[in-house]
Amino acid sequence: MRIRFLEANNFRRFKDVEISFGEKNAFFGPNASGKTSILEAIYMLCWGKSFRTLRDSETIRWGENSGYIRGEFEGEDFLNIRVSLLPSSKRIQINGKNATRMSLIGKIPVFFLSPEELSMLDGPPKMRRDFLNKVLSQLDKDYLSNYRLYLKLLREKNAALSKGGRAIRVVEIINERLLKVSLYIWESRRKLLSYLSDDEMKIVYKPSGMRIEIALDSVKKALHGLVDKEIKRGYALFGPHLDDFDVLREGGFSYRRFASRGERKWVIWRIFSKIIGLFEKRERLPIFLVDEILSELDGVKANAVMEEMSAIRAQVFFTTLNKEHVRGDFRAFEVKDGEIRGYNR
Repeated sequence: MRIRFLEANNFRRFKDVEISFGEKNAFFGPNASGKTSILEAIYMLCWGKSFRTLRDSETIRWGENSGYIRGEFEGEDFLNIRVSLLPSSKRIQINGKNATRMSLIGKIPVFFLSPEELSMLDGPPKMRRDFLNKVLSQLDKDYLSNYRLYLKLLREKNAALSKGGRAIRVVEIINERLLKVSLYIWESRRKLLSYLSDDEMKIVYKPSGMRIEIALDSVKKALHGLVDKEIKRGYALFGPHLDDFDVLREGGFSYRRFASRGERKWVIWRIFSKIIGLFEKRERLPIFLVDEILSELDGVKANAVMEEMSAIRAQVFFTTLNKEHVRGDFRAFEVKDGEIRGYNR
């Protein structure tokens, strides 16, 4: 899928904006000019919420009571997606019909890469789990349904565990249901991380935060063996909600501890470019949003990133402070003080 047209009204710094896009698109301008807000609008149309805030009302232009963004997408189907923004709510519409955010996820795969994604390497495990969930939810609808079921069962299990020993039978029944869905999630995550791993960037998966074998018998044994301890603690101590992974460089050293910021940025780029390649292999071309990734990369790596962005089949949008980074195959836009105009080089 491709977004060919974006309309934004009272969104962030933009009063009224209408833009037509190409296959490769670049936005340049000073900090705080609105470059990232364009990426945010595209992301919200594909994912249903912002990557910058949990409060949709914060995306409404200062001093205004409402706003909206609308995008026209084409590919296998034509999709007209509109997100209406109000102080206490939002409404998603697809081709004029009301839709839920869950129904939107996966229709138009989208990935956002920025310097903040470095925290995926050295931040808390939740950030790495969120990354896996975003990728797999857009790659496999069954994963999304299994993961939502897992969260429901986990809430039920924790509620039962909070009641103490008298709920042990209920916990055992829930564990039987958790077994199948947990194995599906673990195997999906294992396959993805195995695909991303290579000799120079080895990824070590830790199901439930541990190095364990993902097999029916071993998982059964672990679930059964932890029941008494879980009842004492009052919450689940084992499952995909505790997963983690580590990215190792040559020699087995962790990138989160033994790498410069520039090196970590390069590793994150490699991970995301491999993910884009995986979607391309499955003929599900995503939209790739790249925000200020070139700074802190040396000249060789910065050129390599630009060449890869030019070569991939996905539709690309990237921002930069330096207009010299914009190459001939990118449609260029200058962003300044909340206004956007095409730039002829």
